[in-house]
Amino acid sequence: MINALQLPCTLFRTQKRIDDYSAGDMRCGELTETQLRTYYGLEYISDQADPWTLTRRSSMDRPQSMFCCNLRDPGKKITRQQCAAILFDEFRFLSRQFSFCGPYRHLIEKMITHMQTGNGTPFRDVLLDRALKEQILNDITDKSTFFRIKEVIKNYINWEKNTFPIEKKTNFVKQYLVVNYLNLTDFRIILMAWVLRFMTPGQQTSP
Repeated sequence: MINALQLPCTLFRTQKRIDDYSAGDMRCGELTETQLRTYYGLEYISDQADPWTLTRRSSMDRPQSMFCCNLRDPGKKITRQQCAAILFDEFRFLSRQFSFCGPYRHLIEKMITHMQTGNGTPFRDVLLDRALKEQILNDITDKSTFFRIKEVIKNYINWEKNTFPIEKKTNFVKQYLVVNYLNLTDFRIILMAWVLRFMTPGQQTSP
């Protein structure tokens, strides 16, 4: 038992941890207005409001309108808070074009609302967890991490002692976990469930 792998066990995790507020893609406010408008081309970003001038827009202000492009007087002035609320409402509305069906269609709106009101706190939702779980379990491609982990367990488990040799742990990484698409922020693989399944009386089968 001394040489048995202790469970649960973390096999690997990505370099960038989830909810790491020091990560570059977790920061905000470091880009200037000039950078956003010139380098990233974010000049016209909303049909409802102009965040650069803090004014409301109408349908006649849209690029396809003959009255567009400085041919009309500026719209009604709004506050920064009002402008942010308008942009988030438009964000939610436009997201429905990409999430109009399925059990997870409301998730994107929840995430947008959390971005607006969560003050930087981590987003949690049972549906998001379930979606990730289904993606892992239903992946039947040859790159399926779940399938590769099961194969390692089946091939290297000690069937006589019902243990997994600790010296075989590296086989998870060496032979099976070199998968290009694994770019999740923090993905920990726990062995407990599958090892217990192999060791449960009536379900245990030798390779």
